[in-house]
Amino acid sequence: MKKLFCKSQLQLVKSCTHSLIAAGVILALAPQAWAAESSWIFEESAVGFCGNSGVIDTKHAGYTGTGFIDTENVIGASITWSISAASTKTYAAKIRFGNGGTGARRANFLVNGNQVKTLDFPSNSNWAQWQTVNVDVPLNAGTNSIKLVATTANGLANIDNISVTGDGITPAACPATPTTADCNSITNQPTLRVAADGSGQYKTVQAALNTLSNSNTTPTQIRIKPGTYREKLLITKPFVTFCGETGKTTSTILTYNDGASTLKADGTAIGTSGSASVTLKANDVSMENITIENSFGVGSQAVALLAQGQRLQFRNCRLLGNQDTLYTHSGTQYYRNCHIQGTVDFIFGAATAVFDNNTIHSVGGGSALTAPSTEQTVPHGLVFLGGKVTATSSVAKGSVALGRNWRPYGAATYIRTELGQHISAVGWVNMSENTLDTARFSEYLTTGAGANTSARAPQSKQLTAAQAATYTISNIFGAWTPSYSK
Repeated sequence: MKKLFCKSQLQLVKSCTHSLIAAGVILALAPQAWAAESSWIFEESAVGFCGNSGVIDTKHAGYTGTGFIDTENVIGASITWSISAASTKTYAAKIRFGNGGTGARRANFLVNGNQVKTLDFPSNSNWAQWQTVNVDVPLNAGTNSIKLVATTANGLANIDNISVTGDGITPAACPATPTTADCNSITNQPTLRVAADGSGQYKTVQAALNTLSNSNTTPTQIRIKPGTYREKLLITKPFVTFCGETGKTTSTILTYNDGASTLKADGTAIGTSGSASVTLKANDVSMENITIENSFGVGSQAVALLAQGQRLQFRNCRLLGNQDTLYTHSGTQYYRNCHIQGTVDFIFGAATAVFDNNTIHSVGGGSALTAPSTEQTVPHGLVFLGGKVTATSSVAKGSVALGRNWRPYGAATYIRTELGQHISAVGWVNMSENTLDTARFSEYLTTGAGANTSARAPQSKQLTAAQAATYTISNIFGAWTPSYSK
């Protein structure tokens, strides 16, 4: 007997029984014997459709449901569905799409966060002529997430629907939108409270930190009340979160005013590293809602933060200085929604550091924003994902480079970053005797008055869409996923 399938566009049918009776089939089998065979068509705006980076459109005829999904024309544009399966096994799926563009559009196909396959959606030069692409889907018993993610700058093809056939397939409720907990909401860790006004357990951050062991393995919160803390802070204790109050970043300030030329007791200069207001030499440290400042002024290197360690992360922080504000000394570091300002080479060092949606702000003239010293064997240096590069009105148009290589193989990349008019047309320059021939400087889809790809230094690269798509948190950091990136 030919198998019959009950199909739905995410509106629950009254019963598969009606379809079988209409076909003249006698219901001699137990319900579960035939209910296991099903094919669901997952349409937009219904149960199981969990969102997209685009719009639901109707301008091309031939779609099913209420329309089709037209995503943004960017790498990373995505569509997500939630699907329930009766058994853990591989199911057959079809994606109905339209592509009237000039070329194929490619996407990663993810199931439960794991990439299963890369799919090509070929063009037929007709947006109203719909096609299908087949893919095998390994599902777990219960609820599963399916996601398409564009890997080309044109985004996804127009997606009409996805149908999945097999054992007990039904739509599932979408998971609640995850919310990233602010450090102040964490309640399951030991907490040390610091207040400059004397209302906490400690009046200085260093005093609270000194109560912990250098071999500490217990994640610990140091909560810092708004105030100005003038102390030269040395952090050598791992698994610590320095937590300012939510919304009080600008009034929670760790500051000092040493410059590289400042003299020690023996009459010698303390040097660039010694000038840091905050020196962080530990692994697994987080900072949130805090301002770190070096108030030395101009005329010498004066570091606000020296960060040396693995799995360091910063969110909603301000890093303020002039020359050499942020020394990304070494290790792996992640900065999100931060404001970093300075004049000359004010983000520099050998770390693999990702700057996600930050504002990089020039407060005075300078040769370059960054000075990476990445080792030749390290694939990623300073990586800027989105965000803005801005300047005060006193900074001349076209006067600041995106970077210069402090060491021969220094690496820096800007992806979809908005660049102000103060960025020079050449974009990249060398430092001292180093040559740009060995530097690894690149951009992808930078925008704004400072985005001038035709005039860039010839040794720099404009990444292809496929190359830019490899700049993901997992590819850059490997097994570490910063909690602040979620």
